Amino acid sequence: AVWSSIWTLARARTTGQRGTTDSILLDFDAGYLSTLILAIGFAMLGAGVMHGRGIAFESSSVAFAGQVVDLYASQLGEWTRPVVATAAFLTMLSTTIAVADGFPRTVAAFVEAWSRPIPKAGEKGARTRGAGKAATRNDSIVPTLIMSAIADSIERHEQLAGKLLPSAAVATPAAPAETSPDAADLVRTKALGSPRIYWAAFAVIAVGAAMILMTVLGSHTGGFKVLIDLVTIVSFLVAPVLVLFNHLCIIGAEVPREHRPSTLWQAWSWIAIASTSIFAAIYAFTLLKPWLVSLAVAPTPAG
Repeated sequence: AVWSSIWTLARARTTGQRGTTDSILLDFDAGYLSTLILAIGFAMLGAGVMHGRGIAFESSSVAFAGQVVDLYASQLGEWTRPVVATAAFLTMLSTTIAVADGFPRTVAAFVEAWSRPIPKAGEKGARTRGAGKAATRNDSIVPTLIMSAIADSIERHEQLAGKLLPSAAVATPAAPAETSPDAADLVRTKALGSPRIYWAAFAVIAVGAAMILMTVLGSHTGGFKVLIDLVTIVSFLVAPVLVLFNHLCIIGAEVPREHRPSTLWQAWSWIAIASTSIFAAIYAFTLLKPWLVSLAVAPTPAG
């Protein structure tokens, strides 16, 4: 949700037009629902085709990919071979592009929010909502800081010209003496964070990914399967935390009340937080169960 918000703001800065709430929500819902449908489809295909067949999967990434395609083709027909291969490739490519861009943008926005002095309620320059009332902030929540950076950058644009300006406007010459502090600050900074931080974060994730791939895929202790297992475990255990962060973002003080989810949707969100937490706990227990059993049945040392 944070990545989607940052991409929406970046597009608005590029085009110079701020979309309506309905158009932004439609764009988010389209991506969310398509991802949900694809996820359910892949889970059903995986359960029906791969699970419980007693097949030892290859440790090599190339061999594993070919094995997966062969499994689907043998069960669904040869005509599905190019379809499955293309879908798998596009899934991995789109994920790589999204992470390679979304992660650095989030880091840049986070650093901007973290480094900017945050005025207290009632002080000059405090961020306001509606009829000038100071917003109540909870700065102990990291997602709130990120949301603050996004909301604050929009406000600074609107204070300067009444609407979002094209990105070229950020590179204009030094502001005249009568320019307000907010406008001068807009000229000097990027609304979505420093480009230097963006490219530094991009370099870190690129080098880190390369090191992980060379270390894991080059090993003789499981290779690609070890990498898949690691990603699966981390994703499953971190999911409740991400769900909670998303919930705190959308109900935070930076989001006007009229744009927050209804009470019914907030209740549904808490159900999602509880269910993902329960599933993560069950999954963690399943992973730790062999180790716990080994401790329980371990022989007592003699003497």
